[in-house]
This record gives sequence, C-alpha cells and structure tokens, in this order.
Amino acid sequence: MTSRLVLKCHLGDVAFQRHRGWWADLLFGAILSTMAMFVLYGVYVGNDWLIVENWHWQTMAFSTWLGVLWGSILSCIQVAIAEEVVFRGYLLSGLKRAWGQWVALAVMSVVFAAIHLPVSGAEKTPVPLFTLALVGPGLLLGWAYLRTGSLWLAIGIHFTWNLVQGELLNLPGSTTNPHIFGAQTRLEGPTWLVGTEYGIEVGVLSVVVLGIVLAGIWLWTRSRQLVGIED
Repeated sequence: MTSRLVLKCHLGDVAFQRHRGWWADLLFGAILSTMAMFVLYGVYVGNDWLIVENWHWQTMAFSTWLGVLWGSILSCIQVAIAEEVVFRGYLLSGLKRAWGQWVALAVMSVVFAAIHLPVSGAEKTPVPLFTLALVGPGLLLGWAYLRTGSLWLAIGIHFTWNLVQGELLNLPGSTTNPHIFGAQTRLEGPTWLVGTEYGIEVGVLSVVVLGIVLAGIWLWTRSRQLVGIED
C-alpha cells in the first residue's frame, strides 16, 4: 500500500523484479562480497592484525553449532532484506523520482549511515567519521540497485557482507556477538586501519572490500541494459 501511494507502483516493480537472471544476481552478489571479505581476512591475518584463537565448530557440540549457524543465517537474511527494502527499495526509489538518481543516492547513503549510529560499537568512532565511513557501503548497495533495477544483487552482497565479516571470519574481533559460528578472534591492529568491534567499515582498509565489490558490480553489469525506474 505504501509503495503504491508514494511510488505509484507496487514494491515488487521497483525492488523484486523477476527479470531474467535475478537468481544469478543474488548468487553473484553473495559470492562477490564473500570473496572480498576473505581477501581482507588474508591481509589482516598475514600482518598479525587479527589473531584467530579458535574456530567454534571445534569447540561446540555439533547440534549447538548448527543452531548458532541457523540463527546467524536467519538474522543476516532478515537484516539484508529489511534494510534493502527500506533504503534502496523505498527511500532511494522515492528520492530518485523527486531529485534524480545521483542526489538521491547521496542523500540515501547519508541516511543509511546515520541510522547505524545507535548500533553497539558505533560509539567508539567519532560521529562525523562514522557517518562518512558508512556512506561508502550505502553508495555501493545503492549503485548495485541502480545498475540492475532490483534488489537481488544488493541483497546478495549485503547478506554475505554481514554473515562472512561478522559471524564466520569475525573480522571485528567481537567477543560478545552470540551469532558467531566461525572464528573467535581478537583485533591487534590500529583501529583507524582495521576498524573496531563495530566492523571493518570504520577502518581505512575497508576500501579493499569496497573496491573489490565495486569492480565486481561494474564487471557483472557492464553490458546490461539497465532496468531501473526512470526519473
């Protein structure tokens, strides 16, 4: 109902278009951000900026580990779909109709960053720097949406961005995240470089992941006739 009142169309028309290859967009996005996170993991571990203390599947009962894994997957799916629908499906689409895609992309990315300020760990980074750092992922996910005209690619990227970074490789070095099913780690590198317990996004090296994913999006969509909504 909201999408019909504001966007004058169904949400499915601007967010979940079942275009040919939609499933490939979803899968490629998931593989792309997974690969980028493993590259960053190699950089962290290779420079002793991230210490892996153990792997949870080695220390948990198998049934317990499966429960944590399932909870992690469900949690990350929920976050990825909800945030993509709200910020790209609704906000970016609506602003794009009013102001054009580039202004809309910039405004949406700032709002996306600001809404994460109350998240645990965000307080360890000054508000202006945190907001600037989170604008990058917002721009990336918005661009993925604009390049394809649907949320499938962005959801795939967003889902494994969270799952692999936080729950599998534990790149933030979290000791309190109940959804970790992979590595128990601790960060040893400088926070300005590697990030904080909030995540890699607030560290300079997050540009490695952003660069890989941006390049992947461009290569994946470079010969595609874009199907995004028109201004």
